[in-house]
Amino acid sequence: MDSITQITLGAAVGELTLGRKVGNKAIFWGAAVGTIPDLDVVLFPILNDIEKLVYHRGITHSLLFALVLAPLLGGLIARFHQNEQASWKDWGWLSFWCLVTHPLLDSLTAWGTQLFLPFSDYRVALNVIFVVDPLYTVPFLGFVIAAMFYKRTSRKRRLLNIAGIAVSSLYLLIATGNKLYVDRVFVNALQKQGIAYESFITMPSPLNIILWNGVVRGESGFWQGNYSLFDPDQNIHFQYIPGRQDLVAKYEQAWPMERFHWASEGYFVVEPRGDELLLHDLRFGQSDGGLFGDGSYIFSYTLNENPATGEAEFHSVPRQFYPMQKLLPRFASRIAGERFEKPAALESEGETVAPSGGN
Repeated sequence: MDSITQITLGAAVGELTLGRKVGNKAIFWGAAVGTIPDLDVVLFPILNDIEKLVYHRGITHSLLFALVLAPLLGGLIARFHQNEQASWKDWGWLSFWCLVTHPLLDSLTAWGTQLFLPFSDYRVALNVIFVVDPLYTVPFLGFVIAAMFYKRTSRKRRLLNIAGIAVSSLYLLIATGNKLYVDRVFVNALQKQGIAYESFITMPSPLNIILWNGVVRGESGFWQGNYSLFDPDQNIHFQYIPGRQDLVAKYEQAWPMERFHWASEGYFVVEPRGDELLLHDLRFGQSDGGLFGDGSYIFSYTLNENPATGEAEFHSVPRQFYPMQKLLPRFASRIAGERFEKPAALESEGETVAPSGGN
């Protein structure tokens, strides 16, 4: 999730665990500790593009990291507040829960977290909420800020903080219920249209839990579709995209390719372009939300073979942002249940060519 959301969650957890003893200090330290897992980005300048995929939301988002770091932080914070009622164990307890709830929340997104490192690199990604969702964050933040204006022993302060946690948790529960329902809609639509598939994933579109995108994996390609809870029926229009993963078969044993396959969960397509190959991660869709047919993929990589070493080299393709003044009205209409005609750019290719991810 974004930094503001993690700061808010950390502040609320800090208040819940230690607010009655130390007041706003618990909120401030909770907010600070709650952002620590995301400090893995400080390593980005020295990492290549594939290493960033591997190590982001890695060890700093693991349960072991929280167990090891929490008592150390507890002792450190206690040194700053030696005259407070809280002991180093109290501060360690606060730190532990702030360090744990951060990756747990991140595990509800499509990117997920490697909770079990270093024992397993399995990425927990439940695809329940988008990485930025104001409907989750803003009310939560409002309750936390309101609680700060009451004395640490105030019952209203505690109730406000608990209310913020409850409301945000209820939102996540609703999102989970929506996902389970949408998954069933996708299964029914695939069966109705006679589409054979191996697996599929669904995830909410940006900033909401009403409009959901789905990627379906077939034997040699993928189908993409979306569904809004406000759609008048459960008919989903699927666009087929050839996978062309055979084009990278000779690189499968190379570490960069193996890690990209792991990070994308195999939901990627290959697009030949000149002397290089473009690899598009389908999970995060296109910059136009698939609503116009001319957007670029959010996450794309070039794959080249180093002529000197013969090794595979990956490089991230700079993202291109779709004009918001054009996208937002149609995006809002799609959330509301309005469907649009099949994009002409896709019709002309028989619905088999994906939007480009390049420059």
